[in-house]
Amino acid sequence: MKGILIAALALALFALLYDRGLMALKINRVALMFRGSWDARRASFARCSGQLRRVVRFDRDGAYCFTLDANLTAGGMSVCLTDGERREVLRLDEQHPAAQADVRRGARYVMVIRFDAASGEYALDWQ
Repeated sequence: MKGILIAALALALFALLYDRGLMALKINRVALMFRGSWDARRASFARCSGQLRRVVRFDRDGAYCFTLDANLTAGGMSVCLTDGERREVLRLDEQHPAAQADVRRGARYVMVIRFDAASGEYALDWQ
């Protein structure tokens, strides 16, 4: 009984951290090596396929400039930001490394970083 309670509390904590954008969730990711930051804004990886999902909430209304600095030696990657209704707000990749998006303060957005047999590193930033 004690184990079930601890597991339930841990699951609730992870759900809260994910929903507040304080933790990235790794889904269907297969990699020889993956070393990333806790907020999924930078990582280095080898032969990575799959996706990384993170909730993002912004501090202010208005336009944000997003930039993807991807240094890949193989494969490809993309970043997609969707709003609460799952509409695509922006998409970044190697051919389109910068974009601007209008966002609402406090609204819940989901950022999905997809890898396709990718090796290298990336840094993602927004202002």
